[in-house]
Amino acid sequence: MKPRIERVGSLSFVAVVVFMLSASVFCSEVVAASYYISPNGSDSNNGTSGAPWKTFPFAIPRLQPGDSLILKDGTYTQSNSGFISISGKSGTATAPIAIKAENERRALLSGDGLTRTLFMNNCSYWVVEGLRLRGADNTAAGTGDVASLYNSHHITVRRLLVTHNNRYKNSHLFENTNLVDSLFEENELYYWHRHGWSDTSGQRNVYRRNYANSRGYANISGGYPSGSGANGDSFISLYPGKDTIVENNISEGNSAFSELNAAGYGGVLADDNQFLGNISLNEEYGIKPVARGNTDSLMPHNTLIKNHVSINTKYSGVYSRSAKTTRIENSSFIGGSSSQGSGVIADRDGSALGDGTYSISLVNTLATGYSAGYGVTISNSSGGTWTFAIDYASAYNAPFNPAASHPSITNEMTVNPNLGSCKLWIPDGSSLKQTGKNGADIGANILYRYQNGTLTSTPLWNSDGSFPHGVIITGVNDVAGASAFDVHQRLNVNTNGCSFPAGYGSSTVTSAPAPFGLRIVQ
Repeated sequence: MKPRIERVGSLSFVAVVVFMLSASVFCSEVVAASYYISPNGSDSNNGTSGAPWKTFPFAIPRLQPGDSLILKDGTYTQSNSGFISISGKSGTATAPIAIKAENERRALLSGDGLTRTLFMNNCSYWVVEGLRLRGADNTAAGTGDVASLYNSHHITVRRLLVTHNNRYKNSHLFENTNLVDSLFEENELYYWHRHGWSDTSGQRNVYRRNYANSRGYANISGGYPSGSGANGDSFISLYPGKDTIVENNISEGNSAFSELNAAGYGGVLADDNQFLGNISLNEEYGIKPVARGNTDSLMPHNTLIKNHVSINTKYSGVYSRSAKTTRIENSSFIGGSSSQGSGVIADRDGSALGDGTYSISLVNTLATGYSAGYGVTISNSSGGTWTFAIDYASAYNAPFNPAASHPSITNEMTVNPNLGSCKLWIPDGSSLKQTGKNGADIGANILYRYQNGTLTSTPLWNSDGSFPHGVIITGVNDVAGASAFDVHQRLNVNTNGCSFPAGYGSSTVTSAPAPFGLRIVQ
């Protein structure tokens, strides 16, 4: 017997059922909400802008995928609102949970040096944006880190202003452990004595357009000593990192731009990391890929350093120690009066030999102004089996060691590069313009943004020459000569006689960020 369709009014029974099911699905969809919190609020409020909540332990459990928690202006402390501590709670790829400042950097989480102001463990798909985080020195028991992200993935941290780790501890501004597929973008870091970012066992993370200056935050009597003693050890410490992209960052006045340590923690290898379009200014070292043991698995492999500039580096712009397949392309190493070492050094660490086989290559690389040292030093006399190649390199007032007559050095140039006051790109009229391999320039051109490892046509620098940075907070990131807002003046970006190239910024194509989980690796 054929089924009979009963009619209800003018609608069939089937249509009514379909309508009811559709309505049920529609009503079950999660509607994103915005909630507010203030140190002057109350947890008995309804969480609106006019009636904000007060404490993070009350607010955070109420957030669902797609929701936002908006921090109103004010100072948040352990005693009034508690701090942001999240464990085992996640958004989704299409509906991340956000924690944002209502007015960028006007919400200050002020720590006591013992409890992290921001902590996540076993979380995913969160966005933290526009906050200001501050720690303090404290001898009592505690972590000392200002912020920590553990065992998490797909976390976005954007435009934060982070300062003052606890110098009595082996602590950092950011301590990341087992963090995967996460993004740190346009943050500013000041006042730390160990590392700005300590990234342990991280994979596929991206550090993009951040600025860091430890501002001589020296060791404190009775505290945990940093390696440098006089300032922060490094901007980004990968301990180790794998498939990590570090693009268009500026590190100024620190001991090092980055340490890439092949420590093997968590079974993560220090392989396939990319440093693209970065700047190291007035530091002891630029980028340091180093082995941490006597096996192949404890050696850095396939480290790409491209469009990198190290300026006035005391010891070495790149220091490759017991490493394999370090590749330096289209980079510039510009010495100064205090430069005692080399633009690039490759040797082996006597206490961490790896497997005894080392390799490094340079192409289209400029080294100039190392009159007290060398443009490039390959210390193959230190032992081990070495493979190295230097092709289309320019050494002006910065000789190579071994000498240019070595068969592994080809197409060397020693002419004056005629850079004028330009440091970050090869200007028209330079003897290095289009004279490199495949007609490329010899030296770096840091003019456009990298996005997930791909060079785009979007200008890196603002129209006035300034580096992308967040809101200025009086007494914090407004210190002339040691802040992001005026670093372009020290780099001669569109100032001091080095104007942008003709047509720069007049016609651009904006490159949208890759979706979470999608990374473009060269």
